[in-house]
Amino acid sequence: MRCPLCSTVGHTRQSRFLEDGSKETIVQCQNVYCSATFMTHECFYMALENSPLKADYKSRLVQADRGAEQGSNNG
Repeated sequence: MRCPLCSTVGHTRQSRFLEDGSKETIVQCQNVYCSATFMTHECFYMALENSPLKADYKSRLVQADRGAEQGSNNG
């Protein structure tokens, strides 16, 4: 992430995942004359329709559902 004040690349100091799945990060500017500290918020926006990862994720969900059904039928 670039510093919003001087556009120099920042260095991540701390980050954590929030309950909603987004990530909050504290970043410090690497420019010694600026050294601004700022917070960013990263979240999922959308999956592209033609993404091969989206198809792979759907197939893994189906496999997981099948495994859960087989596990409940055996017990």
